[in-house]
Amino acid sequence: MKILFPVILLLFSVSVHSQSVCSEEQIQKAKLFAQTTTSTTLKFQIERGNFGDCIHHQWMNKMRNTDIKTTVAVVVFSWQDGFKKLQVEEMNFSKNYDFSYIKDKKLLKLIETSGLKEDLKDAFTSRAESVLSNIIPNAKKSLNKKDSDVTKGKIYLHLFDDEILPLQVTTSDIEIY
Repeated sequence: MKILFPVILLLFSVSVHSQSVCSEEQIQKAKLFAQTTTSTTLKFQIERGNFGDCIHHQWMNKMRNTDIKTTVAVVVFSWQDGFKKLQVEEMNFSKNYDFSYIKDKKLLKLIETSGLKEDLKDAFTSRAESVLSNIIPNAKKSLNKKDSDVTKGKIYLHLFDDEILPLQVTTSDIEIY
């Protein structure tokens, strides 16, 4: 039976909120972005003071070179005293921050051949591991599961082409079954 993660400890969002890492210039850039974006979700997060980790990654350059603003992925996992499986099951790309997915076969092929898709798979896997390793042990307790029980699920994640944009995961982004 599928259980949508109703853990009280997770009622807050797990957000990369690293103002100490972000420079004042990056924070101002994020605030300017919030004033001009059509993405109400990103605007709301930035106005609340949530920013990305402000660490620039090489895959961000590849995203910009292919005109990709947002990538969304579904990562499936299996946990038993640690990760047994962590795999990107699905990935979608968007040329904007409002998540309208690309269907252009030429562009999708370019994403594949440029190495961007593989780089993003690695980034999504790393991000999922980081988020889930802090959450799953507590979730197992609240679901009355033993540490030795296998726990499976999915996590929905997104990455942006800019290090200032918030990388947020909420309880509705994680499914455990």
